[in-house]
Amino acid sequence: MKSPQDLVRFLLPLAVFAAGLVLWEAIVRGYGIQPYVLPSPLLVLKTLVADWPVLSQSLGVTLLT
Repeated sequence: MKSPQDLVRFLLPLAVFAAGLVLWEAIVRGYGIQPYVLPSPLLVLKTLVADWPVLSQSLGVTLLT
């Protein structure tokens, strides 16, 4: 069984990453920053999902060259 320290070593970086995303989203929304200046993490994710067919093809070409 893993020790509590192992759990903390795994969860702490995830918590810091999640807090950073939440802070980023809050700053963009709170200050009304335009997406062309600083897109929110949610917009980045939505765009990644919407454009995945094109991006995946381009990624494939990039990785093969």
